[in-house]
This record gives sequence, structure tokens and C-alpha cells, in this order.
Amino acid sequence: MGLWLLVGRWWARQTATFRSDPTWLSAARDLEAAFAREVPPTASEGAIRAWIAARREHGSPEQAVLLDDLARVLATPWAL
Repeated sequence: MGLWLLVGRWWARQTATFRSDPTWLSAARDLEAAFAREVPPTASEGAIRAWIAARREHGSPEQAVLLDDLARVLATPWAL
């Protein structure tokens, strides 16, 4: 559950950051909704990384940037 909460904090930060840019805000919200639907709260870091990789291949350029940032946060959670 700890990783899921970390990712939740990250989504909140992204939503606040891109509040004034509709394209980026939409990308962040779409990813947040997909994460909530597709990743269980007990998911391991490996499962979350696999989800990131799968989503990155099929998402928009904005989503790819967001997912790269999320992967960096998972590697260094203290940076959040």
C-alpha cells in the first residue's frame, strides 16, 4: 500500500502542476484514472514499473514524459 500512496501523492503534484495546461492536465488525469483501475493497492514496485512500461508504449508523448517522471520517483521516493 505504501507505493500506491506514493504514486497518489505524485498524481496530486502533477495535477496541481498542470492545472492551467489542458493537454498536460488531461494526460495526467487519464493516467491517474488508468492507474486506479489497473493497479491494485498491493502492487509491488515491479508490477508498477511493468504498468509504466506498458502504458509508455501506447500513450501520448505527454503521458510518456509523465511516466518517465513517475519511474524516477519510484527510484527515489524521498525526492517527492
